[in-house]
Amino acid sequence: RNLPAVYAKSSVPLEVCAKESVTTPNKLGDCPFTQRVLLTLEEKRLPYELKLVDLSNKPDWFLKISPEGKVPILKLDQVWIPDSDIITQKLEENFPEPSLATPPEKSSVGSKIFSAFIGFLKSKDPDDGTEATLLNELTAFNDYLIENGPFINGEAI
Repeated sequence: RNLPAVYAKSSVPLEVCAKESVTTPNKLGDCPFTQRVLLTLEEKRLPYELKLVDLSNKPDWFLKISPEGKVPILKLDQVWIPDSDIITQKLEENFPEPSLATPPEKSSVGSKIFSAFIGFLKSKDPDDGTEATLLNELTAFNDYLIENGPFINGEAI
């Protein structure tokens, strides 16, 4: 059947620029924002071409498409899109199946873990409650997944 273009799978690989490993040339680096974009592409089964960028020695071609010199950056409809939040949103809009959007009623599940973790990491006092707060958030999240999982959205990512 003929689907609207917005629902069509990409037949041409999407171009993605990502951080190259600092320690191992020609390997993907440790950027969690890039990982998020790549996981989205993988889950949506979209073909992509990965271009690794040495961020300590940014090539001219990269600075032309990413003037701020940041990764990840993805080319969609002949436009380079920066920022993993915007990239994943655009991928969801252009390739809605399978949906990776978190239903609004589940968007706050686990949302306090990161701030509790940062508080714990920055803490200098072992008795200030930051460890207990982090453990409580992790336990609540684990309990939610046991009851509703294996993913936040149940059976589907």
